[in-house]
Formats: sequence, structure tokens, C-alpha cells
Amino acid sequence: MPEMNLRTWKRLEDAAKCSFEKVLAALRAQQLDNGRTGGIFRFFSFNSLPGSLDEPDEWLKMKIGTIRPERIYRNEMFSAEKAARIAMRHKGGFPDLSSWITRDVDVPPPGIKRFGGAVTLVIPPRVRADDADPLPGIMSFSGLPEFGDEALCLLTARDMGWWCTFTEIVQLSNNKFAATLLEG
Repeated sequence: MPEMNLRTWKRLEDAAKCSFEKVLAALRAQQLDNGRTGGIFRFFSFNSLPGSLDEPDEWLKMKIGTIRPERIYRNEMFSAEKAARIAMRHKGGFPDLSSWITRDVDVPPPGIKRFGGAVTLVIPPRVRADDADPLPGIMSFSGLPEFGDEALCLLTARDMGWWCTFTEIVQLSNNKFAATLLEG
């Protein structure tokens, strides 16, 4: 699998942290943060071709902000599940742009709830170590309300200059919160 160059990796870390601060401030201003102050950010490259046997390649996983101890495992699990769900559906011929499309928050125990908060994007050439063709990626966050998780991913992709169908994703999830932040 291709690798990201070190400068881009650092830019991605910084962009995700900056996006988190913007999203958290906006959530707090609207009293929508529910006392949440951190989460888990992940970035994967993946083969988006239907029928691909390649597994997503995790390039970055990091904790951002402060996560209450009882939420650490939950945030770890959901940030991974959102991205894996998108990758599996792409393999099956369903090129979802966002995990919001297949969210299901009403799954009864012992089932696993599925939330929005992961988006697909394309990493343009010139930002990877191998400088090859554009490469599909998945960005995921778990820790904030799910519309905030999605907003963080969209802001980070925008700030990185990566290709993403921002308007379509925001429309699919009806994420007015993200739309407002993207306009700013």
C-alpha cells in the first residue's frame, strides 16, 4: 500500500486537531456538546473497487481532546466501525460517501449501534511518499455528537485540500451544523 509522506502526516494531525477545536467551540456555543470534550480520529487508505480483497490500511489513529475513561473503548470501537462499514460496502459494490447512509442508532442489545461520522475522500497525488495516482481514503471520528463527528472529518478534508463531495455528504446527512462550519 502507498504511504503518506511525513510532512503530510503532520499536516493531517494538525488539521484534525484544529478542526476539532472549531467543531467543539461551535457545539459549545449552541449547547450541543453534551459534555463531550474528546474522541478518536482515524484515517485509512483503501481500495474502493468492488470485490477488492484488500483491507483498509490505517495511516493514522490519534486521541484528540480529553476523553472520559468510560468512553475510551466506545470511541475506539465506533471510530473503527464507521470506517470499516464504508470500506466493506465499497467492496460489495455500494460506494457510500458517508457512514451516515447506513447508520442505525436503534439496534437493540446485544447489537452494535451504527453512527454517522466517517466520510470518503480522495487523496490527490503529491501528498504521498510514492507520488502516484489519486488514492481513496476514509476519515472517521468518534467522540462528539455524530453530526459533529462528521463535521470534523469534512473540515479536516477541506483544510487538507483533499477531494471530497462536501455538499453531497452534507445533504445526505442533512447536517446543517457541518454546512454552516464549511461556509465559514
